[in-house]
Amino acid sequence: MFGIVIANREGLSEEDQKVYQRFYCGVCHSLGADYGDYCRSTLSYDMTFLAIFLQGLEEDGPEAGEERCVMRPAHPHGFYRSAATDYAAAMNVILTWYKCRDDWEDDRNLIRYGGMKVFGRARSQVEAAWPRQCEAVAEGLGAIGAMERRGETNPDRPAAAFGKIMGELFVMDEAHPRAREIRAFGDALGRFIYIMDAVVDLKEDLKKERYNPLIAMEHLEPVDLLSTLLGRCTDALAALPENRYQAIIENVLYSGVWIPYAARKE
Repeated sequence: MFGIVIANREGLSEEDQKVYQRFYCGVCHSLGADYGDYCRSTLSYDMTFLAIFLQGLEEDGPEAGEERCVMRPAHPHGFYRSAATDYAAAMNVILTWYKCRDDWEDDRNLIRYGGMKVFGRARSQVEAAWPRQCEAVAEGLGAIGAMERRGETNPDRPAAAFGKIMGELFVMDEAHPRAREIRAFGDALGRFIYIMDAVVDLKEDLKKERYNPLIAMEHLEPVDLLSTLLGRCTDALAALPENRYQAIIENVLYSGVWIPYAARKE
């Protein structure tokens, strides 16, 4: 997955840490319940954020449960489950399948090829249930792939394509009264994710002679660019009603998303 949209755990209150972990376990539970325990290994914090964000816009809270699972079998632990966690699990599956496909095509990674086969059935389930989102992922990644093959040097173009993907993924229900604002937030976040990923991977991509949209920008100041993109995310967030989990959302956007950048600097 992306590994970008994560929380800064140290900056969360004890209660918010529990909420965050229960949503993480909730998406894991949904993966196992809907697609099989083998899909739990694909769980990402990025899709945990999606579940928290969407649930926090609803009037009702999630259902609480407790279980021992294959990932944490020693002790029972709490989790939240709702339509949002089920949806985040579905998006986790489809993004994982395309990640496996891209890694196979780029590096002929046999493990990723195996992943395509293993997650193929789950992918078909998701495509049947969520055709609009899956079509957006396929079209958007196809467009980005074409840009990579021709060596696109304007990072705004692939970032915009990824933003469009995320805009569609964030809209679980097009009939939601705030669908337009939710889509705008997802779009802004997607653009940030794409550029942050390019910044984090730039050194390795140069070494391995892989495509990176930032290679041609010799005098790039990453912090300024990323801050501008993140500002668009926070502006889009401000256009929405206050989220039930506002403190967690703000922790991720103001602090957590910078963790990969800080790790890159070390």
